[in-house]
Amino acid sequence: MTKVVLVTGATTGIGYAIAQTLVKDYTVLAGYRKEKDKERLKQLGAIPVKLDVTIERDIEEAVKIVKTSYAQHFYALINNAGIALGGPVELLPISAMKEVFEVNLFGVIRTTQAFIPLLRPQKGRVIMISSVLGSVTMPFVAPYCASKFALEAYSDALRVELKPWGIQVCLVKPGRIRTPIWEKSEQFSKQFENVVDIERFPPYKRAIEKVEQVVRRAARSASPPMKVAKVVKRLLKKRTIPARVLVGWDAKMQVAFLKSLPTRLKDALFYHFLFRS
Repeated sequence: MTKVVLVTGATTGIGYAIAQTLVKDYTVLAGYRKEKDKERLKQLGAIPVKLDVTIERDIEEAVKIVKTSYAQHFYALINNAGIALGGPVELLPISAMKEVFEVNLFGVIRTTQAFIPLLRPQKGRVIMISSVLGSVTMPFVAPYCASKFALEAYSDALRVELKPWGIQVCLVKPGRIRTPIWEKSEQFSKQFENVVDIERFPPYKRAIEKVEQVVRRAARSASPPMKVAKVVKRLLKKRTIPARVLVGWDAKMQVAFLKSLPTRLKDALFYHFLFRS
């Protein structure tokens, strides 16, 4: 049997591209939440596995599947499942912020904890699909950025803790990628209005409209998800993998430029663009 990899959130975007890229060389267990996506993954050549990373029972059942049928060949866990939500920090309810962390951080932790014992025999890999926004923070996407910053810290600790068993951990940090998140950009303001106190929303409306414009422009120049998938495939083939990989020129530029700026200047640039221009 070929090496076995598990991809969470494999039904769309980056997760689907990863599954599509890896099925030629690996046995791919593709995590899905909705039954309607199961057949599509089968047609791809992957093995669909019901896996909502926020549900303990789903994770337990996925572990049983691997133990029963794939234990001797289980090589990589690819933590891709994630959601994006933003809005004014003042107005977003705690429940909305918790939802982002529940998927983007705690879902990763639950899944990783469950599968670490199965990765030890093969000296396997844990690949975290993060974001450039785990390195630089943008206004109005604080919940998403915060969850990705937390994922960075978790992964850095995990990488050292698993070193005695030869399990390697890598953060993959894409810039703009063409995924369903971009397709929803037209409803950006409406998403905010659905979860915030509508009477307190108007002062932020103009700034959020500007964010919408940036998102639309970004969508037009975004890279295809396959770009990330190819990076993941290379990481699985390498003997030694790096702690983190930036994917896309825009990701590299953002980190290099924004990290080099004094905080006061960076804040001033964001402020003038969003509230004064």
